[in-house]
Amino acid sequence: MSCTAATTAAAKALTALKGKKHTLYWNPLCPFVHRALIVMEEKGCADVAERVFISLEEDAPEWYRKINPAETVPTLVVDGEPTLFESSFIAEYFDRTFGAPDALLPPVASVRKAIREFQDECGEVVGALYGVFFSDDQEAALKRGKAAVAQAEKTLAAATAANGGPYFLGTQFSMADIHIVPFLQRFSVTLPAFRNFEPFADAPALRRLRDAAVLRPSVFSTSQTSVEYVNGYAAYGGKEAPLTKAKVELPAGSPFGLRVTVAAALAGLPVDATFVKAADAGDARLPAVTFAGTTARDSGKALEYLLDANRKSAEPAAPLVPADSVQLGRAQFIAQSADELGTAIIMSRKANASGEAKAAVAQVLKTVEGLLAGPWAAGAEVSFADAVLLPHLALLDAGELEAAPKARAIFEAGCAKPAVKAALDAGSDAEALKAFVESA
Repeated sequence: MSCTAATTAAAKALTALKGKKHTLYWNPLCPFVHRALIVMEEKGCADVAERVFISLEEDAPEWYRKINPAETVPTLVVDGEPTLFESSFIAEYFDRTFGAPDALLPPVASVRKAIREFQDECGEVVGALYGVFFSDDQEAALKRGKAAVAQAEKTLAAATAANGGPYFLGTQFSMADIHIVPFLQRFSVTLPAFRNFEPFADAPALRRLRDAAVLRPSVFSTSQTSVEYVNGYAAYGGKEAPLTKAKVELPAGSPFGLRVTVAAALAGLPVDATFVKAADAGDARLPAVTFAGTTARDSGKALEYLLDANRKSAEPAAPLVPADSVQLGRAQFIAQSADELGTAIIMSRKANASGEAKAAVAQVLKTVEGLLAGPWAAGAEVSFADAVLLPHLALLDAGELEAAPKARAIFEAGCAKPAVKAALDAGSDAEALKAFVESA
């Protein structure tokens, strides 16, 4: 058979495969399944396979054992016949069959060799880090885990030093990256939570790869939240998932930092909050929220992270975040205007504040009042805009609030919630506020 004939035959075979019924047995928490999901998104075939959910928390049903005696996921069935059981093979099947063939596993011998060798090292990382969960000899397991990570880091660092990264092939996302990214995501949050072990603390190239990959639509759209990963790994951890509280550090006296604990109170999220005086904060940017092994700093970023980290992947939006795009835009603008009000209030409270500074408060409050929808800031549902607004309103006296009935109603509704009032009261230290005002 000539090369041309062979190529034509291969093309016909691929066309025939595309027309067959595909069924993928899966679970979104499983990192091995995640490999296949990423490839399906990258190749534009995410809707090709019918998906059948298989629980990881109970024994597989008898009918599934007949399909896959190993009872693992993923499993790919094509036209009713069990076809592939191993995640790498399934991922490569979708890469070969849909879109540009082998786009994620370039058909260049030297490149494939390098990818395969890196995949082997990544396999060692996966096995060793799962060993940290399961081994009775934690010292030996940690030693093996660190050694496996160090070897993969060495290989990736050398590759990216030559090609610029962030991926194994430089700017080209490939099977080398897909092989390890789902595990980088999960181990980055589950091992610190259950074993107090940061597996990639000394692996900047692996962290860079992870951070670049999670921004790709194929990875982002197929990922679960950090909370879901930790809760899902509770059985491996051998104890209840420890993500009961986020750690929150607030700048003492600052109404801008209080949005984090007020938001937590509005959303029913338990947090462990401490107030840090400016003299003790040093160069640390506060407020700071630490949750699921990640810390976010500055008022806006910390608030957004707290809410995003508690979003369930099946929900359209995070807590306090409007799902409707118009409402979301409105809430964002109100929050921005609320901070302008807070700035005006702080400037008016300075010892040497001018009459203009005090008049500015009334003017900005009037602007904010005009933006408020009622009964909450952005409409019928409470949102993050209320969490931003309430600490600033708490600084106003009754006379000032009297001129803004919608703002006053929001403040009263917020204070009627015991957890919100407690959060506001906790940040009402007069001496700390005075120090913050004079330092602003």
